[in-house]
Amino acid sequence: MCGMRIETPTAELLQQAAHMPTTPGIGMTPEQIQTEIASGRLQPRWSQVALDDDGSIVGRALWWGRDEHKPIALDVWDAVAGHDMGWLVKK
Repeated sequence: MCGMRIETPTAELLQQAAHMPTTPGIGMTPEQIQTEIASGRLQPRWSQVALDDDGSIVGRALWWGRDEHKPIALDVWDAVAGHDMGWLVKK
């Protein structure tokens, strides 16, 4: 693996990020994230996803806002459960 890229997701990619596999019982469920997306409290323009070389989502940072105008809190910040992130460590 050579690395990853960080990007602002499209609406479709944000929906995919909602279902990224994480450690069960920690953080928001995919359904909770979907509800926040549908309400406009999580938006693509406020979010970042980490994509592996093959385009798989391996991390996400999703900012939350009370309304659609501006984000106020980093609500979701995590990585795929069990994903080898050792390549991020500078040797």
